[in-house]
Amino acid sequence: MPLRLLALALVAACVALPAHAAELSGRLTTLAYSQQRFDANGDMDQLPLYEFLALDVGDLGVAPLSLHVDGFAKLDLRERTFGQDLDGTLTYAYLQWRDRATGVDLRAGRHFVREGVATEYLDGVSVDWLAGHGVGVSLFGGQQVDSDSGGNSGDMEGGGRLFWRQRRFELGLSAMEAHDNDHTAFTRVGIDGWGALGGGVTASGHAFWDWISEEVYDSQVLLTWATTERLLLSADASRILPSLLLSHTSIFGSEIFTTGEQRELGFRADYDLGRHVRLAVDARQYDYSEGDDEWTFGGEARYRWGERMDNEVGARYEHEELSEVTHLFGRVNQEVARVTNRFDLARLYYAVDFTLYNFDEPVFPASQRHYSHDTVATVGAELGEQWEVSVSLDYGTRADYRDFSTAATGQRLPATVEDESLSSRESLNGTLKLVYKFL
Repeated sequence: MPLRLLALALVAACVALPAHAAELSGRLTTLAYSQQRFDANGDMDQLPLYEFLALDVGDLGVAPLSLHVDGFAKLDLRERTFGQDLDGTLTYAYLQWRDRATGVDLRAGRHFVREGVATEYLDGVSVDWLAGHGVGVSLFGGQQVDSDSGGNSGDMEGGGRLFWRQRRFELGLSAMEAHDNDHTAFTRVGIDGWGALGGGVTASGHAFWDWISEEVYDSQVLLTWATTERLLLSADASRILPSLLLSHTSIFGSEIFTTGEQRELGFRADYDLGRHVRLAVDARQYDYSEGDDEWTFGGEARYRWGERMDNEVGARYEHEELSEVTHLFGRVNQEVARVTNRFDLARLYYAVDFTLYNFDEPVFPASQRHYSHDTVATVGAELGEQWEVSVSLDYGTRADYRDFSTAATGQRLPATVEDESLSSRESLNGTLKLVYKFL
């Protein structure tokens, strides 16, 4: 909470600055939508209101100093929010000193750190320095956001990454350690990198070692081969050891479990059949130490058009050992010619997105339906340089958990216990989006 109040105070102070004192940019987004859920305890009609803020303030007294804030607040206008009622989240709020002359990038506050073995949000400090000859170093330290690995609130962690970056390759060594009050939660080291091997072949990967368990807990290798301008081949292999147990709660009680070691092997080939058509085939194998092996293969075709090639229709087929899925999808968007001068209408547009899934087995057994669908229609306008408004209608299939099945004891149980009683329902949701851009 103190960090949120500090961020709000900094934002208010920056907004009050004279225009010549700082470079202000960002956006304030208001999002309200009506959503209907079909829960076992009855219909849940929601009308949440979200307020998103993204703000960047540059030249705070000196050119290299800037402020960056992002977060949202939520209010349920019907006071019937499904699940946990959130009052707001601060995604990041940090001061940054980026000096291009010396290559120093210093950040203080809540921000995202991605340095080798570390990939997380921290309330703390980090510094990146790119020295001569492509040699660089990154250091970080602080408290992980929403972390409590040992049941206490004293989690602190720190680490860094040393790397060598050249035009055709990069190699990095990283390490980090986390403390939970008076004991070490974990110690990790890793190696990562990428390289252009020639002949259109590029390789990248990493391997992360846990010092306490004394084994590699996360490793991945990715190879891509641009055989021609039209054909791209890629293959990947990964191995992951989950460090956290997963929990599952049902009416029969709580169960703690883990999937154990996970291995994956994948292959994909993409072929551009001209400028507008792309074809692809892929296959993947999943190997679980605590469960059956699984594999899938599939293919897809996409047709794209338009000035920005952002209109498309396509189809995908995917086959697993016990099921088959056909997926149709598409997006059409178009700008509408201006027909009035009464408003400062900079741009008027519409868009339609649709998806259709067809399964070989009924995905909603109670209604014997093998398919689900969803269509979103949006109409929007940009008013001047700073305002944008859009309205969307979303019509599709929603899971209906209101059906009940009778157990052997004679008790009536929610449909989520017996999949055979799961049904579906068509519903229409609406969204209103209003954006104000700071320029």
